[in-house]
Amino acid sequence: MSVMECNRKGCMHIMCRRYSTEFGYICSDCYGELERLLERAGSRSNYHLLTRQFMNTEKQEAAETVQEYLEEEFDIGDDDEGVF
Repeated sequence: MSVMECNRKGCMHIMCRRYSTEFGYICSDCYGELERLLERAGSRSNYHLLTRQFMNTEKQEAAETVQEYLEEEFDIGDDDEGVF
């Protein structure tokens, strides 16, 4: 088996060592993200479908998406607002 680029849509990582005959190569970042997704999935019967959907979702850099989400969701309050 040779080392190839990740087959997840939009992922530019190379040097991937994990391989599936159906899904192709997956990098360690995407593999970790997929693992966390499947841990929340509950039933093992959903794993294959979720893996297919995951591989077809656009890869986004985790640091950007998490930070952007949190900054948008949780504004830094103004002391004058009297929230606390």
